[in-house]
Amino acid sequence: MTEAVIVSTARNPLARSFRGAFNNTHSLVLGAHVVGNAVAGAGIDKDEVEDLVLGATFHEGPQRKNMARLCALVSQQCTAVAQQAGRFDDEIVPLATTKLVFDKATGITSQQEVMLHQDECNRPDTTIEGLEKLEPVRGPDKFITAGNASQLSDGASACVVMDATLAGKRGLQPLGIFRGFAVAGCKPDEMGIGPQLDRLEALDDTWAAMPEDWLH
Repeated sequence: MTEAVIVSTARNPLARSFRGAFNNTHSLVLGAHVVGNAVAGAGIDKDEVEDLVLGATFHEGPQRKNMARLCALVSQQCTAVAQQAGRFDDEIVPLATTKLVFDKATGITSQQEVMLHQDECNRPDTTIEGLEKLEPVRGPDKFITAGNASQLSDGASACVVMDATLAGKRGLQPLGIFRGFAVAGCKPDEMGIGPQLDRLEALDDTWAAMPEDWLH
């Protein structure tokens, strides 16, 4: 049976939406950059690509999960350690672009040439004391604050999927095996739960056994 494997990936650094490095960069530019680098990383000619699937996301609806301050702190700390150790370097392809900078004092918007090399969305200086001072955005009886909510980010990622036999002939070491995919929807006020729904459908379609701990 023919099997598909992932042989290359590439992604842009994540930038803060509206104020970050990519606030003046079209999504197609971000997409083209990572696609080109993923293809180059696979060592194949662009004319060999038979199909290209692009997607875009934008968070909608309130984030309703109760994310503990401690989890937010640990997440920031782990990301900072990984950045300092260069663990993201191999998957990131830097991108030079033009950023819009707004001066609050003068009301003037200027352009700034930037080269983004790493994710700029995380906050390495986060402390538990700082998180405790943040007020819930939906009221005192709620849980989501600026410190534990999903941040709006700009960026793109791409991967190259090809026939396993061909990958072997090219001497390419697969990063993973592509067994199938699924599409599922949910109410917009339940943002974040969607991947769980299509994951279950994909597992069912591929006759894969679902680990019991996935349900908890």
